[in-house]
Amino acid sequence: MARALRSATEVFSKLLLTATPLQNSLMELYGLISFIDPHIFGDEISFRKQFSRGTKELSQADFIDLKQRISPVTHRTLNVRLQNM
Repeated sequence: MARALRSATEVFSKLLLTATPLQNSLMELYGLISFIDPHIFGDEISFRKQFSRGTKELSQADFIDLKQRISPVTHRTLNVRLQNM
């Protein structure tokens, strides 16, 4: 269904807003980013080989690569609660 939705909207600019942090799965990140731009990570098999190794942690080089790839299409804000003044 996600691929069909991506194909149907590929000619349009997209803005994806999510308030839910990733749930310990880089494949969630892959899905979200691939919806916005399928060229950032390439195909799912390549992404899994480089970044999603089950319980094994990312190397420092892979972490930096991942961060650099998503930086043009992501903006993260932190929830800041204001105290009563």
